[in-house]
Amino acid sequence: MVPDKYLYPIKNLSYNKEHKTILITTTNSVYSITEEGYFIKEEIQIYAISNEYKKDYVQNNLTTKNGRHTCVSTITNIKEVEITASLCFSNYKYIAYSKNGSSFIALASRRGNIIKNIYIDDDITINSLMNIDGLLQLLVTKNDLYNYIYLTDIKCYRNNCHSKSQEKRKTEIDIIESIASIESSLAEILNTETQKIKIALENSDKQSDILKINASINKTISKITVLEQILLDKLEIALKISNKKKN
Repeated sequence: MVPDKYLYPIKNLSYNKEHKTILITTTNSVYSITEEGYFIKEEIQIYAISNEYKKDYVQNNLTTKNGRHTCVSTITNIKEVEITASLCFSNYKYIAYSKNGSSFIALASRRGNIIKNIYIDDDITINSLMNIDGLLQLLVTKNDLYNYIYLTDIKCYRNNCHSKSQEKRKTEIDIIESIASIESSLAEILNTETQKIKIALENSDKQSDILKINASINKTISKITVLEQILLDKLEIALKISNKKKN
């Protein structure tokens, strides 16, 4: 159930779980279909990746036969760029292609506009793209002899490289870590104040000195109490966000 003009040899298939569509890669285009096999749209064409794409060049030659001129057309295929695999993740597409013996990955937007091209390696063919723990990993063939996993540090984009759920989770962790850090500092301050009153009781006989130190300690504890309430409010907010996410 795909238009005839897209029926080129299939190089790679990938499933988009988020949109429940199948991405089909051919040698010169990438298009999407539904789970039932109905054509949706062409996602990207080879000319969008490189200006040096596969073309059919027609060469016209004049020949003479029995005094009459005849035009003979010769079609020459020049293959400089070939798409080998694709992957759709969130609103971005990753298109693997080979060019003059080197392999590249093109990052494309939802509308098929090329954002950037990334050089990978020479003398390999990228047969499949995988998103593993937020990084793009490749299944490649080296010199047409064997398959292996090619590890990259290319981040799979979702809303500026991280998913919203990851960002929320990171925010929760940052809040809790900051609370723990402040609580640790407050514990040290309280310990210092305890030592201060202990030394005053051991070394001073003047009630006025002890009362003065005690007033200073009470002032510090009062400020710590206010700060503790703020930290408790922050913790409750973090827990509410986490519980809301789980529910």
